[in-house]
Amino acid sequence: RAGDRVLVASGERLRLDGVVEAAEALLDTAATTGESLPRRFRQGEALAAGMVNLGDAFVLRVTAAAADGSLAAMARLLERAEQARGRFVSIADKAARFYVPVAHAVALATFLGWWLWMDVSWREALVPAVAALIITCPCGLAIAVPAVQVAASGALFRRGVLVASSTGLERLASAGSVVFDKTGTLTEGRPVLLEAPGRPASALREAASLARASRHPLSRALVAACPEAPAAPEGVREIPGQGLALTTPAGEIRLGSAPFIGLAQEDEGLTLWLARPGLSPVPFRFADRLRPDAAPSVAALAGLGLEAELLSGDA
Repeated sequence: RAGDRVLVASGERLRLDGVVEAAEALLDTAATTGESLPRRFRQGEALAAGMVNLGDAFVLRVTAAAADGSLAAMARLLERAEQARGRFVSIADKAARFYVPVAHAVALATFLGWWLWMDVSWREALVPAVAALIITCPCGLAIAVPAVQVAASGALFRRGVLVASSTGLERLASAGSVVFDKTGTLTEGRPVLLEAPGRPASALREAASLARASRHPLSRALVAACPEAPAAPEGVREIPGQGLALTTPAGEIRLGSAPFIGLAQEDEGLTLWLARPGLSPVPFRFADRLRPDAAPSVAALAGLGLEAELLSGDA
């Protein structure tokens, strides 16, 4: 409940909203923001359920119970979107209300016509009357539109699209522009190691071995680029937000940011540096690759006459 203090272990996913109670925390926010790189939170900053702790254990002060948290709010938003009645649903409901008395009137007229003027028994007249009632029944009209809306909203949600308004699907026909987020939408949402001519294979192997001791996305990308790298040596220390360090008889080996290994320069983009005693630092540069279907999708939208825009926080 709100006010409780919870110890969040390294690698644990937050189940409740809260704030950092003490020190700092390094968290993977991909589930809540879509960003592939982790973010450092300082004392007092708000955290949302779904984030993953990539650093040391920290204390979380809960600000909302599970039923009142961000995950529950998202579930309620989806539920409201499914239950809300759009314009076409309202039209279908009105049409259904109009057809109900008309359908019964037609069925009654059919029954009386066959019974009184066709000179048949009331049992025989009942057959065409029931047939008229079935044919004119508005159930299909009343059920089809909301059923399609709920099915479409559910299918989009499974693909990562939240329809927040019941009229959202209806307004698509009049849309003139499409706004894309970059990370995880047009790109794959995870860093990939770039090729570097002349980079020693031994450096990649050693860096990937150190990276096995970390859950950081760039460390995982290093391991993915060199799966044959051995397990992390004993004694590897992770300094959250900076990098990894290993003390050896020859000196300290470091893998991390440029300032962490002692370089005065600023990192360009997504870069890790490997520093070894007596050797020049080796850079490992990463990029978030474009999804294979991104360009064809944008081209297809342009073919439909829609203007595509990019919404990104990158400079």
